[in-house]
Amino acid sequence: MKSSGAGRTIEDLLREARSGLRRLGPRESLAAAREGGLIVDIRSEAQRAEGGLVPGAHFVPRNVLEWRADPACEHRDPALTGLSGPLILMCAEGYQSSLAAAALQGIGATNATDMVGGFVAWKAAGLPVATAPEDGRRLHWEDVHERRDPSGVSWYQPRPDTSLAMIAASGPIDGRSIVDAGAGSSHLVDGLLAAGAAHVTVLDVSAIALERVRARLGPGAPRVTFVAADVLVWTPDRIHDVWHDRALFHFLIDPHDRVRYVEVVRAAVRPGGVAVVATFAADGPPRCSGLAVERYDAERLLAAFGPGASLLESRRELHITPGGAAQPFTWVALHLD
Repeated sequence: MKSSGAGRTIEDLLREARSGLRRLGPRESLAAAREGGLIVDIRSEAQRAEGGLVPGAHFVPRNVLEWRADPACEHRDPALTGLSGPLILMCAEGYQSSLAAAALQGIGATNATDMVGGFVAWKAAGLPVATAPEDGRRLHWEDVHERRDPSGVSWYQPRPDTSLAMIAASGPIDGRSIVDAGAGSSHLVDGLLAAGAAHVTVLDVSAIALERVRARLGPGAPRVTFVAADVLVWTPDRIHDVWHDRALFHFLIDPHDRVRYVEVVRAAVRPGGVAVVATFAADGPPRCSGLAVERYDAERLLAAFGPGASLLESRRELHITPGGAAQPFTWVALHLD
């Protein structure tokens, strides 16, 4: 409704903001996010709790958005910069997001735009909606594993040589019980069984990925337990000698999630056991599979596990993706008191 005053109305501001945006519908937004873009949820915590979450979307409170998106700001969020696709803002109905996207363009984020209709339109289009953070992670990774061939994902390795070497550096694999967290469709379980592991727990949030491993191993894998669960809500039902994680921990960008992760590791591994963890190195990519990541050196990884963890070995690995990109990893083997 027009104001009787001489100043501009909110309709004028929206029209001006949208004149510089190439706005995307919900399905266009999903496609763009899969091709190097990022959906940024700027709804309030109350709206997110009531309405649900978009799997894979990155949450940034509206009141700090400009500071997080400005690459020159000390409070910037690396997930919002350096994208190869659009930065797609999503609010509840697509109004606040237009104004916010125009503001980001004003500080140099020329790839900023917004989602037509916001979360309401996303939900009405029948696109995935999560009811809790762990549900969002599950839907995101089920989608990745359903769409991608295992040999085509960026983390694919035909032989998990570094994983096997780091586990073996802490003691013989033969006779040990090992959990592979965030396993996906990895061939690590094959190598562990061949090396004589007494038992392997293959843990991943994606049931699709686990079914591929199960089909590959066939019926002759009695020493394997498959667990489809989010690591942050998993309760181990047995004690292991070794925890292995290649590229799961670095997706935990919330400090509370990292604390919970360490609690799960401690519950799953016996005192005196070992945790082998690999993340993107400090100079590694800021994102993986459409999600922001935390990057680590060995000292920071050790610190994340707190008192009672000591460094047995660390190394740097340069992983070459199937597409030819170089990804530096930091590996640590930690003794857990």
